[in-house]
Amino acid sequence: MAYQYQRSLSVVDDEIRLLQIQDSRDLGSEIKCELLTTSLGSAGSYTALSYCWGDPGGKENIIVSERPMMVTRNLISALQDLRDRGYLRIWADAVCIDQSNLEERSQQILRMAGIYRSASRVVAFLHGATLSEAKLASALLLRIKNEEEVTRLANKARKDNERQRQRKLDQVWSQESVWSYLFGNHESKPRRLRHPKRLRVQIDGREHYVLSKLLNNPYWCRSWIIQEVSTNTELEIIWGHQVFELRSLIRVARLASKSKGIRVFGQLAHIQDIDRIRTAQLTMRPRSILDVLPLIRNTKASEPRDRIYAILGVTSNGNILVPFPNYSQPDSAVNRDMTVRMIQRTKSLDLVIFKHGEVGPWWHDWFSPESFSDRRMQCCIKSSMKSEDSIDDQSDYNASKRSIAHFQMRNNSLFVKGFFVDDIIQCSPTLSEALQRGVKTYAWKYVKKQNRRIDIPESQIEKQSRILAWLMYGIKLRRNFANSYEVDKTILEVLLYTLRKGRKLAISNFAKELIQWLYCCCEDSFDIKGYPLPSWLTGKEGLKAPKSDVRFKTLRRIHSNLGLQMRLGSTRHGRLGWFNRNALPGDKIAVLLGCRFPAVLRKCGENQYCVVGEAVVGGLMFGEAMRKAQPTSIELVDLDHEK
Repeated sequence: MAYQYQRSLSVVDDEIRLLQIQDSRDLGSEIKCELLTTSLGSAGSYTALSYCWGDPGGKENIIVSERPMMVTRNLISALQDLRDRGYLRIWADAVCIDQSNLEERSQQILRMAGIYRSASRVVAFLHGATLSEAKLASALLLRIKNEEEVTRLANKARKDNERQRQRKLDQVWSQESVWSYLFGNHESKPRRLRHPKRLRVQIDGREHYVLSKLLNNPYWCRSWIIQEVSTNTELEIIWGHQVFELRSLIRVARLASKSKGIRVFGQLAHIQDIDRIRTAQLTMRPRSILDVLPLIRNTKASEPRDRIYAILGVTSNGNILVPFPNYSQPDSAVNRDMTVRMIQRTKSLDLVIFKHGEVGPWWHDWFSPESFSDRRMQCCIKSSMKSEDSIDDQSDYNASKRSIAHFQMRNNSLFVKGFFVDDIIQCSPTLSEALQRGVKTYAWKYVKKQNRRIDIPESQIEKQSRILAWLMYGIKLRRNFANSYEVDKTILEVLLYTLRKGRKLAISNFAKELIQWLYCCCEDSFDIKGYPLPSWLTGKEGLKAPKSDVRFKTLRRIHSNLGLQMRLGSTRHGRLGWFNRNALPGDKIAVLLGCRFPAVLRKCGENQYCVVGEAVVGGLMFGEAMRKAQPTSIELVDLDHEK
């Protein structure tokens, strides 16, 4: 008969279960153990295991209290290795938590950080290595560590010699006159210390293979390891029965990545992010959950919400957003609750309008990795972090003039305070849409009088793309460049020949894409105050030319916002701005109290609106509209069908 848990763990008594493994000298023998129930405070010495569950189809039995229990082969290998090292009191989540009891799982999640923190040591067990591969990786780390020490001692000796030499030369300068120094037979003038030599790591193909295999192990992508490796100072990484240190592994991988001919290892950046979280936790300076989420965007979990639950114990405010992990509620309900708590915490609605996906519910999708890997979302996270800890700088955007969010939630709708200021009347294509149009990048030339298109020969596109690259990167413009640039003064040429003459031009891969975007804008008859976009950029055709510093900021903003897949657009009241990629003509622009950016809203019912995204609109970004504002209640509806 399979093993059955006798009772649930007591929350009041802070109970946990521990595996007491029977000792054996045979590494491959069957695992026999007992499950002990104890309070965390009186658990004594034990080892907390961190591992990857592995293939669910490859399960085998261990004997728990004389009854079989099915676990994966990965867990059996880890327990056998720990037993061989004499680590006999073990905490392993798959066995020590009743996985069929959702309430117990939720309760133990809140204790997991404390369980790993209270352990005598944490062992991170990585599978998938042969004994020879693990030994080679261990020898590589030891060799590079020794080479680092030799380099450090050599640099120290060099510095000591340079300092001693400088002291002698300083004495010469202080004791003898300049005349005697010039005509005497003295040493040369003191010079600065030489830069220390850097260690250049040399690894062969076999060493590169095993190091890459170790760094790309599936273990590093598991969500739960963030918490498991970050809370205890005693961490042992075991791979193929060899023990590694996390910092040494990262240092060697970085040195190897910088060596000539060695590519950067895929998981190295993610492992470095894990180490940053670990350092913050061990130094008693835990980060906010919004700060940690972008660092774990590459993690994976069989249960999507585990990506959030796995980091609650290593963040400063995770337990405020999720007081009790819940596996029974639908994702939409959990997302709504977390978003509301974040609004209460930050007094800000930025998370509501900075949407990653399509137009939909007002709440943020906390369980989607894409939500926090988006560059736009990371800008929002930085501003939200400031609102938690300090007042934003005066130069930052703040359309609602430092107001705080006023909101209520009724029937899954969010009622906020705000007011409408404008309507979108036209939008440019996004950069990705322009590239998908199938238009030739060199087919961009307009004759001003006849207003017709003429293809530019392929031979000219490279020169124009180089010039446009400098324009978009903000090189100061000079009007006399037109006199020496012998081309027809079409709209495109006006945009191009206003650059500085004689500047060495560099080829930008982005330049042709920008030309195609400008072409698509003209194909769509996108204009500003009745003039084509290139004319507006150059200040020609009767438009007032902006100052050089203003033009520089405009060009830099175009370059940045196109990379964020935003749309350039104009409004009914003549405003110009950048809008979320989901924006369409007819959408409304609103200023919401507690929101740093104007919001783009779309009407979807009687006095009901759905959130489209954020906007950057001239004349609204620093609270100008708040002077005569009369905020009213605006209902943001939940378009998600899962209630």
